[in-house]
Amino acid sequence: RWFGYRRGYADLTRIWMTDEMRGWFRHLATVEQEIRYDIERYEAEHLTPLDLAPRIRTHPKLAITAAAKMQKAIRAQVSYSGRRLQTILFNHRDRDWLASNAAAGRQIVADSLREVGEPVESRPGVSVFRSVPAETILAFLDEYKFHENSRDLNSAAIRAYVERRIEDGELQLFSVAILALPKVKSTLGAMDLGLRSEVACINRARLAHLGRDYADIKTLMSRSDRLADLAVPVPEIEAMDIAQLASARDVPPKGRGDGSGLVALYPISKDSQPDRGKSRVPLDAVDHVLGVGLVFPTSASEAVGVDYMTADLSSIPREEPLDEDDVEEDEESIAA
Repeated sequence: RWFGYRRGYADLTRIWMTDEMRGWFRHLATVEQEIRYDIERYEAEHLTPLDLAPRIRTHPKLAITAAAKMQKAIRAQVSYSGRRLQTILFNHRDRDWLASNAAAGRQIVADSLREVGEPVESRPGVSVFRSVPAETILAFLDEYKFHENSRDLNSAAIRAYVERRIEDGELQLFSVAILALPKVKSTLGAMDLGLRSEVACINRARLAHLGRDYADIKTLMSRSDRLADLAVPVPEIEAMDIAQLASARDVPPKGRGDGSGLVALYPISKDSQPDRGKSRVPLDAVDHVLGVGLVFPTSASEAVGVDYMTADLSSIPREEPLDEDDVEEDEESIAA
């Protein structure tokens, strides 16, 4: 403390410690920085600790806190294995940015048409290309631009993960799904993604943030969208807990899929309007927006990384778009 309060002596400060203590200090400094990153993410993505539990990096010799205070804590690893990623932040006033992402969407559709042929309709408004080679997905990740404030959506990091899984014999194939409305609404319009006809845009209004030059829609994907390419009834998906959803794309008996990943494309209307509550405002984009969701199966070969302890949020309800939000009233029975 004395050196910290007296000017001119800072260059004399020395701390002598063992290698073990130096390692502990580095670990604690890393823990603090990672918590700061999570706090930044709360602000940027409009999350709360109920949406994304704080994570504390573990250490073999240092306890996080007293055991009595960790009764609700669970162990977790940082990985894309079994995760769903979705774009919720958009530069809605940047016409070139929007056009570039729309072009990336048309390119992955064109590549999928060339690789596997015409898509199939898994449910009204949803067109699915199955068994698309992973290389097509990597090319898309090179072209699509995630918003710079989306800390979880880093093209290079996602690409590196997919490449590691390919090397381990996993994630060889993906499904590419276009999740649109069953028919075009005059108030929302349509978007050209390279299919035989334009696809009907969906409605996603933005949060009423002040002083931000980008749009935040808070959530893009509904729960059932994670399995949009699989023949799993929507009521079954809605009944799954967090752990079951994470493994749902795995091969049976663990999951209901074939181990493939999913790239979901969402044509969002530039004229999207709020339909409930006062926390939303019109999207008011300069052009239609292409949203993207990525869903990965769990990996059997992912190397064990850093362990974290986090709060168990499996019983906390999530705010996700309901399937009927995008379906006209007279079509709800068809979509169900």
